[in-house]
Order: sequence, then C-alpha cells, then structure tokens
Amino acid sequence: MLPRARTAAVAALALVAATLAAPPAFADRSVAPAGAKVFSSTATSGVEYGGYVYFAADDGVHGNELWRTDGTPAGTSLVKDFNYGNASSHSNPHEITVAGSRLFVRTTSPAELWVFESSGATPKKITYAGSSDSATMGSLQAVGSSLIGIGYTHEVYKHTWFRVPAGSTQATVVRSDVNTTAHPGHTVVHGGYMYFSAAILGDTFQGYELWRTNGTAAGTSMVADVNVGKGSSSPTLVQATDNRVYFIADDGFHGRELWSTDGTSAGTRIVRDHMAGPQHSSIEATTAVGNVLYYVPKDNAYGHELWRTDGTAAGTRIVKDIDPGVAGKQVSLLATAGSKVYYRRGYFEVWVSDGTAAGTKLVREFYPAIHAMHVYGGKVYLEGGQPGWARAIWRTGGTEASTFPLATGGFPVGKAGSTEAFIMGKIGSRVIYTARFHQEAGSPYTPAARKVFYIDQSQSDLPFKVAKAPKVSGKYAPGKRLDATLGTWSPAATTQSLQWLANGKPIAGKTSSWLRLTDAMIGKKISVRVTASTIGAATRTTTTKAKVVKGKLKVTRKTKVKGTARVGKTLTAVKPKFAQKGVKLKYQWYAGSKKIKKATKSKLKLTNKHRGKKISVRITATKKHYTKVTLKSAKTKKIAKKPKKR
Repeated sequence: MLPRARTAAVAALALVAATLAAPPAFADRSVAPAGAKVFSSTATSGVEYGGYVYFAADDGVHGNELWRTDGTPAGTSLVKDFNYGNASSHSNPHEITVAGSRLFVRTTSPAELWVFESSGATPKKITYAGSSDSATMGSLQAVGSSLIGIGYTHEVYKHTWFRVPAGSTQATVVRSDVNTTAHPGHTVVHGGYMYFSAAILGDTFQGYELWRTNGTAAGTSMVADVNVGKGSSSPTLVQATDNRVYFIADDGFHGRELWSTDGTSAGTRIVRDHMAGPQHSSIEATTAVGNVLYYVPKDNAYGHELWRTDGTAAGTRIVKDIDPGVAGKQVSLLATAGSKVYYRRGYFEVWVSDGTAAGTKLVREFYPAIHAMHVYGGKVYLEGGQPGWARAIWRTGGTEASTFPLATGGFPVGKAGSTEAFIMGKIGSRVIYTARFHQEAGSPYTPAARKVFYIDQSQSDLPFKVAKAPKVSGKYAPGKRLDATLGTWSPAATTQSLQWLANGKPIAGKTSSWLRLTDAMIGKKISVRVTASTIGAATRTTTTKAKVVKGKLKVTRKTKVKGTARVGKTLTAVKPKFAQKGVKLKYQWYAGSKKIKKATKSKLKLTNKHRGKKISVRITATKKHYTKVTLKSAKTKKIAKKPKKR
C-alpha cells in the first residue's frame, strides 16, 4: 500500500472508531435495576462526591441516616448510622457539602458537624478551636478547599462566621466583631470570596450591609455601605455571573431593588429601580449565562416577566413582555443550558429564551404542574406532571417535539401510580433519581416507599416505531364517509390522537376516527395524521397516504344529434350543459358500435361510407378534481343515400 493510501485508510478507521465510541446524539434510557433497595423515605436532592450521590434516607430499620448510591443496588449502601439505635432513631443528615476533597455533613441528633476525608473514610467531628463546644455550624458554603459556616459558641457569644481550613477538624472564628443571624439566607461564592450580609455591633455599630470573606480575618471586609451610616440595607444575595455578584438591598431611597458589585465599593451600584420610589421590588428567580444575569423582578410597568442585565443601565432590559401590563403569570424555576434559559410561567408552562423577544417561545404546557428543572450534560430534565403517574421525569430540547416523559420510576407502562420522582444528582453517565414503585396487593411496603433508579445517558432513546400503520377506508367523494384506524406502535403507545388533514393542514375540529366529506373538500388531498407517545421516547407521528377528493359533474342538459340522416348532410352534436363551470369536452362519433376515424369534432359530414349505418356521438366531459363523465346520444336512423338529381 502506498504511504498516502495507508494514511487515508488509517484516518478512515480512526473516524469509524470515533463514531462508534461517541455517545448517541439523543441518549437517555430509563433503568429500573432489579433488587433495588427499598426506602420508606428519601431526601429530594443529593450531593455528588467520590463517585457517589450522598443523600439522607430512611430504610425503615436505621432511621433517617446518611446513604450513598451510584444508581445500582450493589452501589447503594448506608454510609453512617450517626444516631445508632432502632427505626425511630434519626440523625437527620442535611447540608451535605463538598469543600475541596472533603465531604461535610450536619446532623441534628446528635447536633454535630462531621467531615469525611474521602468517600470510604470514617467521619470525624468538627470542634470549635479554643472551646469545648461541638461545632453546629449551618449555612455551609465551600470557599476554595475551606468550609465556611455560621456557628454559635460561648467563645464569642453570638452568631458569626467560622472557617474549617483544608485538612483541619477545628472551626475558627473568622472575625469575632462581625455579627450575622442564625439564618442569614442565601450566600454567593465568587472569585474566591463568599458574599453575605453582616453587621458590626457595639460602640462602632454599623448596620447590616454586604460583606465578603475568603475565610481569613484579613480577607473579611464590608464591600459597600449601601445604606450609608448606621442604617441597614439588609442585602439578600441573589446570584453571581462570571464578572459580578447580584443582590437585593435598600439604600433608604429606592426601596429594596436589584444591585450588583464587582467586589469593591466603587463598583457597587443599583441595577434598576423596578418599583419607582421607596416601594420594594423582589426577585423571583435568577440564572446566569456568562456575564449576563437573567432574573424575574416585580416591575411596576411589566409585572412579572423575564429580564436580563450585564450590571449596567444600558444593558438592562425586559426580554419579552408576554402578558402586557402588570397582571400575568408568575415566572420561576430558571435554568441555563448552554446559551439558552428555560423557565416556568405559572405552574404549567415551560418557556425557552435565547435572550431576545423573537427567541423566547413556549415549549409546552404540562398538566399536572412542573416542579423542578435540572441540567446535566447540557440536557434539561424536568420533574413534571404526567397523567397517570403524577410527577415523572421529563427531558426537553427546547421544542414541543423534543419534550417527552422519560421515566416513571417503578411504574411500567400500563401500571399507573403516583411516581413522585426526585432527581438526586449525576454520576458518570447516570442521572440518579428516587421514585415510588408499583406494588401488588399484599406488599409489605407503604405506598410512599421509594427505590433508586437512574437514566443512562450512554444509551440511545427508546426506539418507538409504527408496528401497524393507520389506514383510511371509504370513497373519496362529497357526501361519503371516511373511517380511520389508529394503527399500533412498538412499544405500546400510552396516548394516541388523530387529526384529519386537507392538503397537509389540519381540518379544524376533525379529530375523531371518521370524516364526512363535503363539496368544499373537492380537489383537496385528504389524509390522517396519528400522533403517539410513550414513556421514554419522543412523540412520533405518522401520516397516511393522501388521496384527492373528486366531485361528480352534474349534467343539466344532455347531448343529442341534430341534422338529416342522409349522405351529404352534416350532423351536429348538441353541447351538453353542467352545473359546474370550466368543463372541457371531447367528441367521438360512432357508426354503429365502431369509432369513426378522425371524427372528433362537434360536427360530422356524412359520406357514402356512412350509408346504411346508424350514427351516434359520445362526449367525454372532464374537469380537474372531478370524475370524468361520458355522455352518449341516441342513434340516428340509418343514413340514407344521397338522392339523384333530376
């Protein structure tokens, strides 16, 4: 083989190998592992760490304790029974947080903070440095490889921020003069700092303002005194974009409005006064795409709609005013997938936006409602309503056609039930969720019992094909009835619908299995489109072969032959009349039962070869989209010979 040919062959083989190794373009297959562990209850979310999803669950034996799973029965196990005892002894693990290479877990009984150095390690207690108090820190947040949280200890006699450095099991006060509350609300980490609301008490009192910390005393400071002096702007942290942190604050003039900061006092400014004057606005939901924050304010001109901002007045605008005026549906559950933003309007609508009015569109309506959105590997998963299963797992690609129910937990097709599915996290190619399952009569478990399931992103979507094509029977003519069958699908469809089409477009209101044809349908191509869906595959459609509805020409005057039946004379075919306009006619004269060659005009000159024969005419009438009609005249008397001249 020549070097160039060998290179081409190697490249071709490499391309084939890469193609085979690449995951399918549409890859998601619901998996219900046999022998899965049964829980009486589980948390609604989990945390990914060390190849597992960690979550709180009650198996009915150990109480509510810490578990982990990789989605398989073999990979699902109890991590630690912190409150050892019986089924009623619960440690209630919560605020499960990853900081660096370590996993932190809070428990309420005992009230402790624990740390795992690795996924297989024994947990250790976190204590306060210089104190015998056990750490009961809350509002946990990872800043780099350190853990920061709020704690109360007799060391400082107030709620303040503590830090657990990497590799340590002791929590130390960041700054003892900085006070916060036991429940400070949301915090935001950006650029190696955690942003939060705090005040300085005592003689040097300063109100609650925006602060930030990197976990050290030197790196802890007020960002900006928004409500200057001893007043409090009482900031509520919202979201960070790539270059700014956004929060809601009251400067004493504009009410509570959206602000942003780059981490400096000079770079802290109000974004927009959505509720003019001292009235307060609110932010319903947020998400970030690069340097742009998408958010839903309460606005005195537009009500609740989706907005976008880059932190400047010029870069702040409404995306699309879907419900003009201040009335309208609330917007919530914002999620980012690539450059697109998905959100819920009301409780039943999912919308998608590229940041422009033209690119903001309804994906579909749900019933029952949508409850949550998650993004894994660029795919958007929904916890949403599915008739027959209540809360199922859906996937959407941003269009109605690409949005479908993906999984119903332990309820197979044909076994309805309340799934109540909750997505916990993603490990490798597995999107892990817990859900209820179908139970036969006499089952030892309660109806609320749950198992662990997963969606395998490495497997292609469930193949969903037509097994037996739908059919239409009947005559395609006005006044006649057509009947359609839905056909069958593999696997079985959970829902099927039918729509009659004329020239490929839906006929309004015609969705039953039969259709009565009318004169208005003459000339139109009639077909049936069947739409089917099942769990685990996108909705499919199939359409029957279209056939034209042909009308029937209505004759209002028949044809006949006029003239003398004698050689030398001319016979004339009387032109027939029709109720329809634009009918085309073709003539053919006959001598007896045989066609007369080249006699295709409306008149016929009789010759000696016609003598003794009976003459008639046949007229074929045609019109587009009508069935052709052939009219026959009565035969003449036998053609007489031409009389001799005297």
